[in-house]
Amino acid sequence: MYDVVISNSKLNSYKTRVITAGIDTTQYKRNPLLLWMHIRATRGTPDDVLPLGTVVNLRVDGDNLLGTIQFDETDPFAARIKAKWDAGVLKMVSPGLDIVEQTDDKALLLPGQLRMTVSKSILREVSIVDLGSNDDALALYSDGKKLNLSAGEGGEILKSIHQHLNMKTIALKLGLPKQQPKTRCCNSLTNYRPTW
Repeated sequence: MYDVVISNSKLNSYKTRVITAGIDTTQYKRNPLLLWMHIRATRGTPDDVLPLGTVVNLRVDGDNLLGTIQFDETDPFAARIKAKWDAGVLKMVSPGLDIVEQTDDKALLLPGQLRMTVSKSILREVSIVDLGSNDDALALYSDGKKLNLSAGEGGEILKSIHQHLNMKTIALKLGLPKQQPKTRCCNSLTNYRPTW
């Protein structure tokens, strides 16, 4: 058995973050499977990668969601992954999360953050991964579909914080008046149309 950090609220390489306190683990605790690279067996063929084991003793310590992984050593593939884990070749796990709620609340933003904060989520699965994002990789789900952020997908679901900035605040910071000017000319700054 091996204790691991599954997730925390740090900024990850996708320029977003997941609030640990908002992760619901209720359903996961009922079926705590450990997968390989967020892959589920779906084809029913001999080369399917079956679950590697389970994650037990799920708990929160400070800002870290922790768990204890147990490999199914009766499965040859899981035993191979365990051997790589024991050798220190593999070291990371990754949460697969269903996004329930995201926010652009400035109090939750970290320096360098470009996507909204995932404030509420449901832990769907935990995977052993080769490369992580937040010292853990991050797989997010919406409506049962995995978002592949590394390929630039999922932008409609995991929204950029720039899409939700208050346009009035931006205009005032630029020194533009609260009301649209009565006189017009061809200068783009005086021809703006506020959205408020």
